[in-house]
Amino acid sequence: MANQLSSHLYDLIYSLSSSERRYFKLYIKNHLGKQNELSVKLFDLIVKNEGKPINKIEEEITFTQHISRLKNYLNDLILKSLEAYHSKTSATIKIRKLITQIEILYNKAHYHQCVSLAKKTLKEIEKIDNQNFKLDVIDWYINALSQTESKNIKITKEKLITLQQETLSKLKLEKEYKKLNSTMFDLAKKLGTLRSVENESMFKEIMDNPFLSDYSIATSFSSRSNYNNIYSIYYTYLGDKKKASYHNKQNLLLFEDYPARKKSNQYNYITQLNNYAVSCAALREYEKADYYYSKIEKIVPNNIQIEVKIFEYTTANKLDLYLSSGELKKALLLVSKTESNLKTYGKRVSALFKTVIYVNLCYLYFVTNNHKKALAYNNLILNNKSVS
Repeated sequence: MANQLSSHLYDLIYSLSSSERRYFKLYIKNHLGKQNELSVKLFDLIVKNEGKPINKIEEEITFTQHISRLKNYLNDLILKSLEAYHSKTSATIKIRKLITQIEILYNKAHYHQCVSLAKKTLKEIEKIDNQNFKLDVIDWYINALSQTESKNIKITKEKLITLQQETLSKLKLEKEYKKLNSTMFDLAKKLGTLRSVENESMFKEIMDNPFLSDYSIATSFSSRSNYNNIYSIYYTYLGDKKKASYHNKQNLLLFEDYPARKKSNQYNYITQLNNYAVSCAALREYEKADYYYSKIEKIVPNNIQIEVKIFEYTTANKLDLYLSSGELKKALLLVSKTESNLKTYGKRVSALFKTVIYVNLCYLYFVTNNHKKALAYNNLILNNKSVS
């Protein structure tokens, strides 16, 4: 009988993109040994039988007496190959690896090399403006520097201590903005678009926080992003589409200031592209909205999660855009791919987006007089109990 370990391994393998699978095969070639040969055999067996029940596949694992051990080993190998693969494109994974190397150098008493690598890593961190990484590296930097006999050690340490204090201040601010954003998001989700004096006072109470009085108070990527999110949610609730769109655009511009984040934080980047496209559509700036959806479509996803998210945004919201602007011919061109990908991604598509896609397809088929198809999607909407 398939156990939890089996399920996790199968889920991991089936979530790999074709390029990640190719890289794994190349990666494992550099690791010699019988256990690796068996790992490849197990990997190929699982890939080959994708779609079959796990129990049936496991009946074919007759080439080892230590199945659980081999699964654990294969799982670890896949994770290591993914780390190596994504370190080429993800700034965060690359920096984590550099921090590990800094720690190793320090523990080996190679203090000068440790200082040199810490200095280099701080420059890499500036590209994504991550305060947690920065604080970690500064600690190692100061400790390693204290073990050397550098001429400028005192001046360098003073600069690092100042930078450390600035970083701590930014982290405290980030925590406050994140908390405010979470509170605003939960309130908006709870109240929806219900307008009342009581509801507006609850929003106003959040907006009266001193941290939201001036954008200049937000001093890092994270703080500024949360600041803009809060204002976007607030103005959306008030029905001020122009101001909501302005703050969505500001969030998008943040990625232009830190382009390395576009690859290392694809999820957030495509979400901001989508948010701005939606706000453009709300202002009836249809061509501009279409342009930003095309930007989402051009992104090469780092993983299956991003691939599905791109599908959700460019199907549910782009289809909605064409229906809103009356471009039924363009909408109909999306149908075949949309229906195909709904089957391909299956349960990976969130219930909310699945319902939105069903609604749009139902409406599209109805207005183009394909009433049989419209009724089929209407039934799917009614049967989707997870979303009201």
